[in-house]
Amino acid sequence: MKFKILLTGFVCVIFCSFVYGADANILYISDNIHLTNSFDAKYVDLIQKFIDEDYGKDKIKIQKISRFDINTTECFEFLEIFNQKKLPKAVILMIGEANYHNLYGFSTYIQDRDKDKAKIIPIPKTLQQVSKEMSGIYGIDKDKGNKALDVAYKQIVNGGKSDFHPKVIPDFQVLRKDFSIDNNILSSVEVYRHAWSLIRAKEFDKAKSFLKSILDKKPSQSMLYYALGSLYLIEQKENAEINALKAFEDGILVEPFNKNNLCYKGLILLFMMYKGEITAEVLYFSRALNFCIPNVSDEVSAITTINTPNYEKKVQVIDKWILYDIAKIVQICNNENVKLIFTTYPVEVEVNKVISDNLIKGSHNTFFFSNKVSPDENTDFRIYKLAKSMYSFLKNNRII
Repeated sequence: MKFKILLTGFVCVIFCSFVYGADANILYISDNIHLTNSFDAKYVDLIQKFIDEDYGKDKIKIQKISRFDINTTECFEFLEIFNQKKLPKAVILMIGEANYHNLYGFSTYIQDRDKDKAKIIPIPKTLQQVSKEMSGIYGIDKDKGNKALDVAYKQIVNGGKSDFHPKVIPDFQVLRKDFSIDNNILSSVEVYRHAWSLIRAKEFDKAKSFLKSILDKKPSQSMLYYALGSLYLIEQKENAEINALKAFEDGILVEPFNKNNLCYKGLILLFMMYKGEITAEVLYFSRALNFCIPNVSDEVSAITTINTPNYEKKVQVIDKWILYDIAKIVQICNNENVKLIFTTYPVEVEVNKVISDNLIKGSHNTFFFSNKVSPDENTDFRIYKLAKSMYSFLKNNRII
C-alpha cells in the first residue's frame, strides 16, 4: 500500500511534465541493477541529444525513471496508474534482474497462479504457542508425547525423511520466563538508529556489544535483530550468513504476526542471494513457520512456494513470475497503442535470454532491442554507442 501511495505521487509529477512538456514523450524505466549510478543519466541524455539534433528541441522528450531494485510488478503498477492519466508515445524497459531479490508482487502472482487451489485458514495462536510449536519442530521441546509435534516434524522434513538436520537453532526468546513485550517503540527506534550509526562507521564490535546488551534485557523488538543480522552480513567474517540467519530467525519469532517485520526481508535476502546449505536452513525454518502459521508473510510464502534450496530451480520460478508480469505490461501497452521496447542489459545476465526467448511475438507495438557492445571499450564510449544504437532503432522502426 505504501508503495502505491508513493507511486501515485510520482506519477502525478511525471504526468505534469508530460502534459506541459513536449509534443510527444518516451518513458524510460530501468532497475540499473548491473550498471553504474551514472549509466542511466548519461544514456538517456545522449538519446535525447540525438533526438533534439534531428527533430528539434521540445518535440520529443524522454522521461527517466531509474531505481536500483524496481521490479516487473512495480513497473506494471506504475504503468497501470499512469494509464489513468496519460500514457506516453513509447515505453523503453530495462527490467527483470531485480526480481531475483526484490519479491514485491511475487505473492500476488502465486495467488493468481494457485487461485483454484483450496485455501488454508490459519487457526489463531498466541505468541507462546507459535514458539512452543517451533521449538518442538526443532527437537527442543521435551514433550515427546505431543502427537501434533510429531506430525509437524514429518510435514517439515520432506515426507518424514530425516535427511536434513538444522544447525541454526533459534533461541526461542518468547519461551523465556522473564520475556515481556516492550511497548516503548520510540526508545527502540533510537536504539536502532544508534546501532546503524555504529555499523555505517564500521565499528562492528561496538555495534554488536551494544545490540546484544539491549536484546539481553529487552528481547522483543524485531528491528534490533534485523540490525544485528545485517551487521553480520556487512562485516562478512567467518559464519556471517549463519549468524545473520540466527538473528533474523530470533527476530521473526518475537514478532511473527507483524508482516512488516524487517527480519522477513533479511530471510528472503539470504534465501535468494546465497547458495549452499544456508538456503536449506532458511527453507527449513520457513516451512516450519508456514506450518505453524500459514501465509504468515509474503516472504515466507514465497520461500515455501519456491520450496527448494537449489539455486537454478529458484531462478526458474522467478523467471515464470517475470514473464507473467511482462505479459501484463505488453497487454496494457497494446490496449493503449503504446510502443513498447524491451532492451537487454548491456552485460551478460540470464534474464536477457529469458525475455528475448519468451517475449510475446507478433504484436506491432512490442519490440525487442539487444544492447551489444564490446566490454573492452571505454565506459563513456560504450554508453555513447549504446545510446546511438537505441536512437537508430527508435528511428528505423518509426517509433519516433
